[in-house]
Amino acid sequence: MNSSKSLEELLDELEIQVKSFEEPEVLDISLINADLNAFDLDIDAFNLNESEIALEEERIIGKGAKLRNLIFDILVYGLALMLIAVSTMFAFSNDTGKSLFGYRFYNVLSPSMRPVFDAGDMIFIELCEPEEVKEGDIITFLPNVYFDVYLTHRVIEVEPATEKLPIYFITQGDANDAEDAPVSSEALVGKYLFRIPKAGTVIAFIRENLIVMGVLIVASFALLIVLRSYFSTKKEMKEQELEYE
Repeated sequence: MNSSKSLEELLDELEIQVKSFEEPEVLDISLINADLNAFDLDIDAFNLNESEIALEEERIIGKGAKLRNLIFDILVYGLALMLIAVSTMFAFSNDTGKSLFGYRFYNVLSPSMRPVFDAGDMIFIELCEPEEVKEGDIITFLPNVYFDVYLTHRVIEVEPATEKLPIYFITQGDANDAEDAPVSSEALVGKYLFRIPKAGTVIAFIRENLIVMGVLIVASFALLIVLRSYFSTKKEMKEQELEYE
């Protein structure tokens, strides 16, 4: 009887040892399955990241193309507007008798009105009536009817009209020490508005180098067209690479 009990106890102990030996193995398999599941999740996340990266690349490429096109359009239209402006100034500055919507442009030849404007600047004049001019205004006038040379000086005194004489202006350049001869209102052109520094020098240069400027303008347009074509082709190639991937 004691022998059988001992045998049962031995069997129980052996079963416990077997169970204790098998449990770690089961635990290890569970850990492996968990690691595999985590690895699958990492693969899915990696694939998702690849898709997001591709979409981000495509979005960046699209933005870059739009920015390039915008820059190109700005350059082209800016160059066109500049050509129109320069052509207009060139045409009207070459003939001081012309006006555009009541305005005239003059190339300053002397520094008599420093610091308001200087030689080489282009000044804009608004046509006006003699009655609109007051002391302190800067006016453009023709001091001598026999010479096509205009002066733009400041009015320091206005002499009212009389029964026999029109309005007269006493003028003087801001940088001059002496007054000008009295100016009849009949010689008045208009009042000074503003200036473009050194634009007169640019107009004079263009007038003297028409052929050179024409070549430069054509070359500039050609370069812009080539650059736009190059970047457009590059964009198409990049889009095709993304589609193949």
